[in-house]
Amino acid sequence: MRLDRCVLYVKFYELTDTYRLEELQMGIDRFIFGILTIVVALFGLFYASGSHDGYSYFVGLTLFIGAVLFMFHLIKGHYDQLEAADH
Repeated sequence: MRLDRCVLYVKFYELTDTYRLEELQMGIDRFIFGILTIVVALFGLFYASGSHDGYSYFVGLTLFIGAVLFMFHLIKGHYDQLEAADH
């Protein structure tokens, strides 16, 4: 009985390490895109704040809103991949 518990624990430990490694590999690209998206969002806000006409203001806010929506898409995609890996 005790040997069975050890084998079960080792198998669980191996699955947990593999899962964490895959989770880290799936997250690196999203992390890079997230950083770039933050840069684009900040650029859009600064562009909108320094605008002298309505068109530039609209373009800056559109960049910001698009970056925020893309960030939510990155977060949703990450959790969708984690859910798909569990099944």
